[in-house]
Amino acid sequence: MQFDFLFGCRPIILIGQDESSYESNLKKSDTWVDKDRKGAMGPKGRGYGFMVSQFIAREWGISLEITEEILELANAKREDEEYTVPSCVEFLGISKSKEENPLVEDHVTEFFRFGKNNFWTCKRIALQLEDLYDLLDVHPEYSVFYRAVFLNGL
Repeated sequence: MQFDFLFGCRPIILIGQDESSYESNLKKSDTWVDKDRKGAMGPKGRGYGFMVSQFIAREWGISLEITEEILELANAKREDEEYTVPSCVEFLGISKSKEENPLVEDHVTEFFRFGKNNFWTCKRIALQLEDLYDLLDVHPEYSVFYRAVFLNGL
């Protein structure tokens, strides 16, 4: 479906967010056994943990095209700005200055290794969303409007 917008107008788009996690030793409980009903010994523990948090939109699918020009505009806009939720940056141990955390990619997709004392939290997604907002705010094709709905376990 294609829409024609007035010159200078950008569409407001619906953006969804989802997460998925993977563990190297996570497998079904079914296993092959030999004739004596003995199976292969499996590893103990859940293994290496990896997570993906991704913002998805019909307009860009799973990969937002970000040019060097858009990155430069977004980083210039971030000069002398701080993240809006100081507790997030303090918790993650990064600088609250956006200028000291320049954008180098689209932030639509974040990859994260989790494990003991290192988990994906709302603080991480808040910063991912704020970085994505900074990119979309200067993007020539999209306007930014957010309404967050958090559903747990649905």
